[in-house]
Amino acid sequence: FDKLLFSLLKKKEQLDRESIRTIGNDLSCFLRYPWSSLSRLKDCATEIGSSFGNNDCTEQKEKTGQNDELIGDSMHSEDENILPTLISPPQCSNNDSVMNEAKAWKSIQCSAVDEDYSSWQNSWGSLFVSVLRNMADKCHQVSYFLAKQHATRMMNSTSKSDAHDAAILMSEICETMATSKYGELQGSVKFGFPLSKMSDGDKYCLADHSMQRFQESIEWLDKSGDAEMETWPLQFMVGKCYEKMAVALNDEAYKSELPGESNIRQYESLLCKAFTNYKRALEGARIVNKERGIDVREGGSSHGISEIEYRIHASRLKVILRSIQTNTKQNEKAAFEALRLTEKHWFAKQPQTAICVENTG
Repeated sequence: FDKLLFSLLKKKEQLDRESIRTIGNDLSCFLRYPWSSLSRLKDCATEIGSSFGNNDCTEQKEKTGQNDELIGDSMHSEDENILPTLISPPQCSNNDSVMNEAKAWKSIQCSAVDEDYSSWQNSWGSLFVSVLRNMADKCHQVSYFLAKQHATRMMNSTSKSDAHDAAILMSEICETMATSKYGELQGSVKFGFPLSKMSDGDKYCLADHSMQRFQESIEWLDKSGDAEMETWPLQFMVGKCYEKMAVALNDEAYKSELPGESNIRQYESLLCKAFTNYKRALEGARIVNKERGIDVREGGSSHGISEIEYRIHASRLKVILRSIQTNTKQNEKAAFEALRLTEKHWFAKQPQTAICVENTG
């Protein structure tokens, strides 16, 4: 596990060095120029390019035979003459980060000069998402720091009301941060330049970060002393994070021929934690539904139970599917691992025909 995780993180670091997540020395331009039209996008690109040095683009345009009407009839009249010009090599400092950003900016502008407007827009769109997420992260971190300082003081105060409100606020901030990170996992796409597929190292780190924040949100709810606050939705999300972490480690080597707590893969250990949290969430949802008199036989996921049960069955099926896709030399180990996971977590009365994996040869 340690070797695999080290390998995943090294690959993540390498990909991070090869990609650009933010560009320019003033990210506020991404707020001043909303990506609502090509002309606004052109203005944004021009301002960002100006931060890399003063460059005369006239000579470059003459060399490439380009002019202000390159965009031609391919665009609507309101978007005419907005092609961002390809500047000459930016005059930058020796800072590697700035140099990389300047090269990325020039590469994106080359797409426009080559009349590949779709790639040009997509590249800037990917950077817009990455930069806005970066700014959101900074806002979350500041909110977390200030709210935690306040909550720490309130927990030591004599006012139970103030302590309750501070704990609830901290829980909400932690949940927001966790949801934001979990949202980045969706689609397995890493925004920035270039737009790329998310690595297993990225998925593991994002899921781990999200899981910790969801756990902290639950802890602050417990500290609030508010019995009416429901924790089962957060428990459900903790389970989903553990499952994401486990899937990222699916290539982990098997440790031993013999099943046992000391020999199981980290993949199996994380999935056990996922199923345990699904079980707690399901129990909590059932209690809430019973108290509210909700008919759990109705379809839909508005009452929570249907979504959790779907996740449980889907996760168990995925465990089995991953086991049969394993290398033929590891088939038996993979099959027993899948059986241990699926047999141990029924979330209902265990069938009499269930196989006891521990007693099989």
